[in-house]
Amino acid sequence: MNVLEIRFLALVIFVLALPFGGIGQATQEKRPGIAECASRAVEFPAPNTLLSDEDRLYLGTASGNILALRRSDLAVEWRSELGGDVVSSLISNGTNIFAVNEPSENGSEDRKPVSTVRSIRKASGIVDWSVMLPFSGPVHLIRSNGVLFAAGNGGSIAVIDEKTGAIMRQTKAGDPIIAAAASQTNGLVIATKGKGLKFLTAASDEGTSPVTNEFTITAVLAKSDGGLIVGDERGYVSEFNGSDPNPSWRFRSGAQISGLFEVEDGVLIASYDNFLYYVSDYNGDVIWKRRLSGRLNGPGMLLNGYFLIADPAESTIVVVDRRTGKVIDIVVLGDGTSSIGGIAGAGTDRFAAITSKGIRLFAIGGCGPK
Repeated sequence: MNVLEIRFLALVIFVLALPFGGIGQATQEKRPGIAECASRAVEFPAPNTLLSDEDRLYLGTASGNILALRRSDLAVEWRSELGGDVVSSLISNGTNIFAVNEPSENGSEDRKPVSTVRSIRKASGIVDWSVMLPFSGPVHLIRSNGVLFAAGNGGSIAVIDEKTGAIMRQTKAGDPIIAAAASQTNGLVIATKGKGLKFLTAASDEGTSPVTNEFTITAVLAKSDGGLIVGDERGYVSEFNGSDPNPSWRFRSGAQISGLFEVEDGVLIASYDNFLYYVSDYNGDVIWKRRLSGRLNGPGMLLNGYFLIADPAESTIVVVDRRTGKVIDIVVLGDGTSSIGGIAGAGTDRFAAITSKGIRLFAIGGCGPK
């Protein structure tokens, strides 16, 4: 056998040893798939009420119930019947859940608009305290430094002691509230139709911040380092630090900003121009951008190196690799689902979604053992 024959034989053996599909298949990037692990029908699930911890998922309903579901299989562990409608997100201090509900007949001729904040034990669903508010929902419920801030869309705000339920003070924002966020330094940050930000603490109104915006602010992100990032109706995103009224950087997308999400070295920006942007928190430079099929006005979250964002109009959840911007998978909910009211993590690679019909549990890369 001559040298050429030996080389040809070696090449044949190499090709046969490759995985089926040849050289291109061997170098193809393997992407994890999304599997559905469990589902539970829930009557009238309330949007933006999904909450998760290491043991359970919690959600509210428009019929005034709070459900605690086992995270592995969505089995009901307890149910707390509050009555009326749940009109806030659910938040937690580790041992208790806080929620706002209002009577179903709120706003009728013979009743003044009211709502009630309740503290509910996470382990049992028992209500520890409740306090009535002189305004109706929807309510922005924010926790900061051991204090609850309940802010109605109309501008009324109550400051509440999270341990006792005592109302510490009440105030007004002056303008309708569009967005709110917790700040480690200022307590509550609110954006109003007045195109500026206002800060409140447990003790006092700090007044309007030096941050002013030419257009109405539609999203607020209070960063872990104390800085603020705001997005507005015209697609501008600006970062502010300290008392400097001038932004440290500014970025512009093609339409209104619907969401801001902090990551280790940057900010993820969801815009009505159908793009998801990943920008540097140092100078606002674009690291990557990804055009998605629908308007990005649904809830979003980070999960173990991935970013998940819902498209309520298409009844889908898009899973994006945070590092590269590549779309890993698209979860099509189908089955007559008409909305997506929230998504939350349910483990390292699991997430849950509230739909118009209940709650569904998914896993990236397969369900595996429960």
